[in-house]
Amino acid sequence: MLAGATAHADKIVDPNAVAPEFREAAEKRRSEQVKLIECNNAAKIAKIQKRDMAHYIAECFDKPADKPQ
Repeated sequence: MLAGATAHADKIVDPNAVAPEFREAAEKRRSEQVKLIECNNAAKIAKIQKRDMAHYIAECFDKPADKPQ
């Protein structure tokens, strides 16, 4: 068995935990991560098949935030 071969999800970025000069980039990354999580959850709720998951998430991610899916 490969004990060290487990996959770990990226932690959501905390803009307050980075240096002030990188805070804007951290805030942008955090908003992207939150949107990606929301799109993943929407795909699971919609019961999207694995083969179509990447396409569904990409379309969801590219939509403006103010429009409902």
